[in-house]
Amino acid sequence: MLGAAPVHHTGQQAVRNTPSAIETSESAGLVLPPESGAWATTCIPAPPLLAAPGVTGVTETGTELSAAELRTLACDTSVVPAVMGGASEVLDVGRATRTIPPAIRRALIARDQGCVWPGCERAPIHCDGHHIQHWIDDGPTSLTNLALLCHSHHHRLHEHNLMLHPPSDQAPPGIGWTVTPAPPRPPQHQAELLIPVVGIPSGTCRTVTKRGGKAGKHQREARLGSRTGKRSGQAMDSQVTDTTALREIYRQPSKLVASKNVPAIDAESARFLERSPLCVLATHGPGGTDASPRGGPAGFARVLDDGARLAFGDLSGNNRLDSYTNFLDNPQVGLIFFVPGTDHTVRINGTASLTTDPDVCAATAVGDRVPKTAVVVDVDECFLHCAKALLRANIWDTSTWPEGDVPTAGEILAAQHELQAEPEDIDRNLESAYSATLWADAGS
Repeated sequence: MLGAAPVHHTGQQAVRNTPSAIETSESAGLVLPPESGAWATTCIPAPPLLAAPGVTGVTETGTELSAAELRTLACDTSVVPAVMGGASEVLDVGRATRTIPPAIRRALIARDQGCVWPGCERAPIHCDGHHIQHWIDDGPTSLTNLALLCHSHHHRLHEHNLMLHPPSDQAPPGIGWTVTPAPPRPPQHQAELLIPVVGIPSGTCRTVTKRGGKAGKHQREARLGSRTGKRSGQAMDSQVTDTTALREIYRQPSKLVASKNVPAIDAESARFLERSPLCVLATHGPGGTDASPRGGPAGFARVLDDGARLAFGDLSGNNRLDSYTNFLDNPQVGLIFFVPGTDHTVRINGTASLTTDPDVCAATAVGDRVPKTAVVVDVDECFLHCAKALLRANIWDTSTWPEGDVPTAGEILAAQHELQAEPEDIDRNLESAYSATLWADAGS
């Protein structure tokens, strides 16, 4: 059985954890603050469920819960059951997709209970779902073809071309997995790894104007004009053009909000960044304005010099270098950091530079991967951004996530550039490139 304690937001009203649930979870080391919006996954045996006094549960962080604590959580929170057979095989949690859906993720936690790499004891919260037979090699996204690996061992397996082998049916959860060298990839795969999209006949792509050029700007304005009925360059009706008109619409901010920015990263904001695996970097330069995601294991962005600076390493990308080209001309940047399951964010503004300094690069290493370059931001201001946008989006509630109707990267690329290749083939080649270069050096 899987016990989950979510916060469901409906409109502007939130149904929150009750005090008893929060008190019990905190006493067990499982903190479920009302504003977190996070699911806490707990594994307990069946059929006795919560009746037997000796029953215990294990949370996603590795914390054990007593039967009494489980009964309280079951009363005060939502419980999502998963039917499990005698060999701890999860029999019914929902359908599989290429991206591991939440139901399968919960099933993996129930089955593996942490990283399955021999000798590793990392808890599920630090683990990725790994396709035993890679998806690019037609491996299905099904429970029998998935395993939990911590970020470090997942990286090592792909980097060194290793294979993970499941244990016998009688092995305890997470025990008995083996790792061996994988056979060399076929030549056609080696070729595919070099180019994200291959097998596209020449001449099947229309010419795309370089971003920021005059033709690109005119095309964007023409598209905007076709939607609004305005010619290029014409002002919109009822346009707000000065701060006086703006303040006639919006009230003045409160004193706390108006003065909330601080000149460096404070201790609590630094603690938030330690738990953040994702940020968006905004820049502006000759090519225009750009916003680009940056991500890694939680804490990938490192606070330096007592909060005066922030740094994160750069790994492989698409080599357009839009952000870097921009801040070489205009170093002013803005960043917004996210923590999964948390609705508030932390924002940082400052001036950025790109460095090859060995000490800085070493400080931003991900595991044993030391980047060749690192982004350093001299902090001008740091502040909390309120939760309203993410609350309205209800982004962490998995029940609001779309099921299978989101265009894939291949579908978008094929439509934008009139490619003759099948979207499925483009997706397959992209996945191949991701698998080969996800943790590779910048510029590769």
